[in-house]
Amino acid sequence: MKISVLMLALFSLFTLTAMDLSPYKTIVCFGDSITHGGYYHMYLQEYLAETDPSHPRRVINRGISGSTVPALLKRVDKMLQTDKPDLVIIQIGINDLMFTTKFSEKDLSFEEAVKKYPVFNRFEKNLGDLIDILNKANVKVVLLGTPPYNESANPEVTASLNPNMDTSGVRNFQIIEKRLAKQKGAEFIDIYTPLLKNLQENDAACPRGKRDRVHPSRQEHLIIARTIIGSSYTPGPKQKIAMQYTQVQAEIQRVAGIYGRIPDSCKTADEQIEFYKNWVGSLKGRNFEYWNKMLPDIISILKDPETKLKTLYKKRDAAFDKLYQK
Repeated sequence: MKISVLMLALFSLFTLTAMDLSPYKTIVCFGDSITHGGYYHMYLQEYLAETDPSHPRRVINRGISGSTVPALLKRVDKMLQTDKPDLVIIQIGINDLMFTTKFSEKDLSFEEAVKKYPVFNRFEKNLGDLIDILNKANVKVVLLGTPPYNESANPEVTASLNPNMDTSGVRNFQIIEKRLAKQKGAEFIDIYTPLLKNLQENDAACPRGKRDRVHPSRQEHLIIARTIIGSSYTPGPKQKIAMQYTQVQAEIQRVAGIYGRIPDSCKTADEQIEFYKNWVGSLKGRNFEYWNKMLPDIISILKDPETKLKTLYKKRDAAFDKLYQK
């Protein structure tokens, strides 16, 4: 893995901050696929249920795959209205890097990179606006930072990702996030350093390295959760129920993601289905194979979303109630 001495020195400046979750009744994890298909929120939910079962606290997965900061801005008002959180944990940035910029030069200084690539100023402006909205709603904000970009992952497996991206872009986002947290009264929790340490110690057999460059493995999500709470806790007997709760939430967010891709001009179910048929038909290679396989299920959801969501909400609430049964 290519990690420069300068990069490690820069990251040593970040202070690891643990978060006391006990004052918060509703915690929303807001982000992209790392949240949507991840497990750190599951571990947080299980930890809260195990350590303080007499005070039910809900951890809600509001991640949608492919999200950027502008995507979070589009749905933040609805999230606030629906969930009414008192704490929002934001994990975002990797898609802003991968899909908006081709990095022709690597390992520039922060100042040089900001001058050369507009993505950094754009990220800071958008993320700052998001924090302002949450602050105005009297919601506590935690920025998790961006996880390491694993340069040693098999490039053949990750051909669809930006081949010019490297860890310097992630480093610069970390600097921006920490600066914004200080300016706007948010908390910054450095997940980069413990995840990087794990990669360096286990790189040859790292589960993430076998899959892709950006998505943490389940074990790495446990590292994220432990970093947030500042504890080396071990998942207990409620983990299975917490997993059921998490899986239902991920399915709810998948439905939300289906609608998130549809343009506002498509109002009716027939128009939305036609949009997806045309969109999937425009794809190529592995993307087409994946989405074409998913298309029948997507069409089924679009035809009757209320029934689908009603069933999912019922399953979610039943799993949550089980977590806090004595």
